[in-house]
Amino acid sequence: MNPGGSLSFSPTDDTYVYGGSTSNNYGSATYLRARNDVQEYRSYLKFNVSGLSGSVTRARLRLYAYDGSDSGGVISRTADTYLNSTTAWTESGLTFSKAPAVGAALATSGAVANNTWVEFDVTTAVTGNGTYSFALTTPSGNSVYYYSSEASSNRPELIVETGTAVVPTATTAPTTAPTQAPA
Repeated sequence: MNPGGSLSFSPTDDTYVYGGSTSNNYGSATYLRARNDVQEYRSYLKFNVSGLSGSVTRARLRLYAYDGSDSGGVISRTADTYLNSTTAWTESGLTFSKAPAVGAALATSGAVANNTWVEFDVTTAVTGNGTYSFALTTPSGNSVYYYSSEASSNRPELIVETGTAVVPTATTAPTTAPTQAPA
C-alpha cells in the first residue's frame, strides 16, 4: 500500500497505429509516434495502477522525446478495449482499424526539444487503482517521436501521487526554565 507519496508505473501495453496501413501492428517498435498530416499516426499507452491508498492528488504521464517537434502532442483518455468490442486491447493486437476512439484532451504540450522528458498532467483521469488507457495525437502538420517500453532506456512512466507525505516538524523548546537544584 502507498500511505502517501508517489508510485511510478510502466505501461503494460504501448504501441502506435498508422492510418496508411490500417491492419498492421507496431507493438514491438521501440518508439511511439504521433502525426496528423496526410497519414495519421496515433500512439496508445495502457497502465495498470495498483497499490494506492488514499486519494490521488496528482498523476503525470512522462514521455521521453528522442525526436522533438513544434508540438509535443495531446494526451487524451481512451477506452481500454478494442473499437466496438469488450476485449481489452493489447500492444500485439492493436491496429488502426481496431484502435479505440480518442476521447477529450486531458493535456497538451507545446514545443519539445530532442532528448528531453515531457510531462502531461492526467490527474483528472487517474482516480485510484485500475486500468487507464491514453492516446497520443498531434495537431495537423506535426510529428513527434517518444521512446516506448520496448526501448532500452527512457521508457514511458505514469507517476501517481496520493495523500500527503509526512513531514517532520521541529520540536519546540520548553516554555519554562528547567528547575535547578539548590546549591
